[in-house]
Amino acid sequence: MYSFEELLATMTLITAAEIEDKIDSNQDFVLFIGRISCPFCHLFVPKIVEVADEDEFELFHLDSEDFDHWTANKEFRNKYDIPTVPGLMVVKNGTIKVKCDSKMTKEEIREFIG
Repeated sequence: MYSFEELLATMTLITAAEIEDKIDSNQDFVLFIGRISCPFCHLFVPKIVEVADEDEFELFHLDSEDFDHWTANKEFRNKYDIPTVPGLMVVKNGTIKVKCDSKMTKEEIREFIG
């Protein structure tokens, strides 16, 4: 069993500005939005990491507790209607989907990602 920090380390840390660049350049990606102090994130992360590992895709992480980028993160979350964490954002073929539900099963995560 891996620790929460070890699971986060398997993800690529990204800023809100970098996410916007990926969206603007029509890149497909999967993003986890969360923070270490969130107990619901601790429930969600093992599932999303396992799906990413099994389905072999890169998983990005926006640290919602990054105080150096607090304002940018807040604006990003408001823009894409991400009221709570954990958040899951999927950008695919120019479509952006967001879901905030720590109770999602691996199968529901996989279906949401498509």
